[in-house]
Amino acid sequence: MDKYIVAIGGGEIKNGDTDKINEYIVSLSKSERPKLLFIPTASNDAIRYIESVEEHFRNLGCEVSSLCLYDEYLDTKSIKKRIMSSDIIYIGGGNTITMLEKWREYGVDKYLKDAYESGVIMSGLSAGSICWFTYGHSDSNRFTNPDFNWDYVRAYGLGLIEGAHCPHYNEPGREQFDIMMENEEELLGIAVEDGAAVVYKNDEMYVIRETEDKKAYKFYREDDILLKEELI
Repeated sequence: MDKYIVAIGGGEIKNGDTDKINEYIVSLSKSERPKLLFIPTASNDAIRYIESVEEHFRNLGCEVSSLCLYDEYLDTKSIKKRIMSSDIIYIGGGNTITMLEKWREYGVDKYLKDAYESGVIMSGLSAGSICWFTYGHSDSNRFTNPDFNWDYVRAYGLGLIEGAHCPHYNEPGREQFDIMMENEEELLGIAVEDGAAVVYKNDEMYVIRETEDKKAYKFYREDDILLKEELI
């Protein structure tokens, strides 16, 4: 049984920025009409975001539903059933830190790990890509202090991928991830631009792109020197 995680650097789904990547995610399922569960916790279950994602993946042939932890009353048993019965999980962007806090409150973190081990395809962008790693370079402070000076922080994820991750690596300010990696002695670093994604198939990693100019990078240490290498 193959296990997949598709971590997308970023892009607006309503603008078609990740069309090819999303088609690829759907193609990984062997079902003729995959059941895709969208989890929009990081955006506080923003209704327009939900509508955009649901319409997009229905147009790709999926049976789509959304797990709304803010807007619905759900017991842990029903949450587990919805996660475990999915073919594809897709996690949206937003505030990574509050998302993980909410997940822990409802046991979503545990159920996602169980679903991954059972072969459910895991995917998402921005916060939805950070969440699969040990930790990520997060702009969560922007959501809690939008009118004040804020800085990027570490946001700890589920640890299904042992490494540090930076989405939106093409955006101004994301070069701070390089500094974060200078202070990291053990973990591999993965930085991904909008319109690109890293795919983890079991122990194999590769990159898919909307267009050839979209890039992803690997940070690693060799003889105690930090190296940065573009992923081909």
